Amino acid sequence: MSWLARALSSLYYFARTVVPAHCVVCHRLEPRGICPDCFENHLHFVVRGCRGCGKPLISGALPEVAGCGNCGGRGIRGVAGTRSLFVYTQGARELLHGAKFGGRTRLLSEVLELAWQRYDGQVNPAGLIGVDPLEVSCLIPVPLSPARFFIRGVNQAEVLAHCLSRLSGVPHIPDLVHKVRNTPSQSGLSRRQRELNVKGAFRVNRRQAEKVRGKSVLLVDDLITTGATVGEMAKVLRRAGVEQVFAFSLFTTDPRFG
Repeated sequence: MSWLARALSSLYYFARTVVPAHCVVCHRLEPRGICPDCFENHLHFVVRGCRGCGKPLISGALPEVAGCGNCGGRGIRGVAGTRSLFVYTQGARELLHGAKFGGRTRLLSEVLELAWQRYDGQVNPAGLIGVDPLEVSCLIPVPLSPARFFIRGVNQAEVLAHCLSRLSGVPHIPDLVHKVRNTPSQSGLSRRQRELNVKGAFRVNRRQAEKVRGKSVLLVDDLITTGATVGEMAKVLRRAGVEQVFAFSLFTTDPRFG
């Protein structure tokens, strides 16, 4: 975590000692960023997701079947498996926007911690992150471009990776992959447009590449939509010698929830 991120984090914790914390969804006073009621009622946990793309499986589909109505069995190109914890509902959207643009990045790790406790992460971590922690050598957060990082002051994917590393015991390498091009927002773009938008946007840090050569890694992001970003990262990591790439996200989109 950079010095700027640490400074902003310290400022956030100082502010929380002065200003009462509130739930980002219902706005009631709450020590965490989301109250228990909103966590249970406004965040839809993906109980049975497609192992390929991470989207919720339709009723009656078998988790063992490598495919779903979203990816048709193809998954995300270059990614061995994907796990997303929650559907991107309106409540999730409010939470993510509060974390990204409202100066409350800690919200993401608070939700991850609650999910770890609520859904037996300590007992069955593979069920939560989609892969046995012993099978991956490190966690890699999806990076921001320097310009985007300058505006936000913190990378929300790095916050999640740091929290997941503490919970799972898997080390994370925040500077293994850099984003070398400031891409326009992916919002509103088609799947193909998203793939073209991030094409060539990532580069592996050569000084760090030897740490993951011949090993498996887990990419960490806040939201996976079509998988274009993690797919492009997987491509450059495989070229750098990584054996397998898995992906994890806190949220995933589902057209059934708007």
